[in-house]
Amino acid sequence: MTGFARTADSLPPAATARLVSLRGRAGVAAGSYAYEGTTTVTSWHRHDLHQLEYAFEGVVEVETAVARYRLPSRQAAWIPAGLAHVSSFDRARTVSVFFDPALVRDTAGRVRVLPVEPVFREMIITPRAGR
Repeated sequence: MTGFARTADSLPPAATARLVSLRGRAGVAAGSYAYEGTTTVTSWHRHDLHQLEYAFEGVVEVETAVARYRLPSRQAAWIPAGLAHVSSFDRARTVSVFFDPALVRDTAGRVRVLPVEPVFREMIITPRAGR
């Protein structure tokens, strides 16, 4: 497959990713966000908290400046705080759990796809809309 290179005077999208502050005014240290939808692609962004994106159903992809990760159902992607990325969802139902970097130390600084034990899955499960 052939691709086109960017010009030398333009920054790659990951370099200009906007910072999404998830803490609010209260200085939140952790939290979660549920998503259910058909097809969505986020813009390049990064968070001030670590993110664990768990896919209950559908297809989730996380792209960074150096790699693209496909997240099968019933697995999670670890996205360290500050890492620029794009998330794509296709007929997906997911939950993101966010952690303050002071609570969870990340030394790798990259996305990792992780298996999720059933007990953790039960801890983050959310009711579906309309049920």
